[in-house]
Amino acid sequence: MTKQKPGWKYIYSESLKQEIAVHLKTGWVYCKDGTKYSPKEIAMLKENKTIVTPKVHNIKKTFEGEITKIELTASQKQEKEEELEIW
Repeated sequence: MTKQKPGWKYIYSESLKQEIAVHLKTGWVYCKDGTKYSPKEIAMLKENKTIVTPKVHNIKKTFEGEITKIELTASQKQEKEEELEIW
């Protein structure tokens, strides 16, 4: 486990299979492999109730990319609507 620094929250991401660190003031997320997620990216993921898959993470890491938009497939949209109906 990484030496913990003040102002950071450290958790293990099951979806990414690695430790991540969340900066408590800025919201930046740093992964053990060096990939970073901005607060804007994290907000989009939370808003869409989406997790980052290893495939998406590896693309982001390889190209040092940024998540700019999340589009759900028709079946994903239907699943979300069904979830809302249950509540």
